[in-house]
Amino acid sequence: MRRRLFRLGTVLIFSVMTSAMTATTISAESVSEDETTAAVQENETETIGEIETYEFTEESAPYEGTWIDLDEGFKLYVPTEWEIVSLSEQQKKEGILFQVLMPAEEEEPVPGILVKTEITGGKTTLEGIGEKLNQTGYVYNGLVRMNDIPCAAYTANEGAQEDVVGIAFFDLTGEERLIKAEAHCFAEAPSELMTVLMSITP
Repeated sequence: MRRRLFRLGTVLIFSVMTSAMTATTISAESVSEDETTAAVQENETETIGEIETYEFTEESAPYEGTWIDLDEGFKLYVPTEWEIVSLSEQQKKEGILFQVLMPAEEEEPVPGILVKTEITGGKTTLEGIGEKLNQTGYVYNGLVRMNDIPCAAYTANEGAQEDVVGIAFFDLTGEERLIKAEAHCFAEAPSELMTVLMSITP
């Protein structure tokens, strides 16, 4: 039986946290409504509650890596030995921005990170994006703040053929687009895979 990459509570809880990440919880019980709303106000979300906040540090990452800068206003820290996929024109037309794969071993297809973009479909808040995810084969797990980027966290439905763990956020360059960064894996996620996903930084 596949083991889920994330365990879910009132907000997303990363079950495969590595030492490269530091988590802080912002709780509605300890801060005012205004302060909690301010933590995610970049997209005018109205959610009040616990927001998991993560900060990536390159020094404590479990691998030697390279920063990859994308034109959409963010970067991610990728292990140097991983394969960066050359995208075809068709993939680019489909909205794929970046793909990197772990070194191939016995498992097929190879686990990796996929970053893609899509139009928001009229959804202008992360909660609206979460509702859309619930309608399109995913499970919306709540809000997280990833290196100062407000995100909607999601996973694949339990019956899906592969484990997908993703975060969705708005294009940081001001374009009205949604960015979705996903970890794809068919078994327990290696710590490096999750760290790449969680390294996404403005």
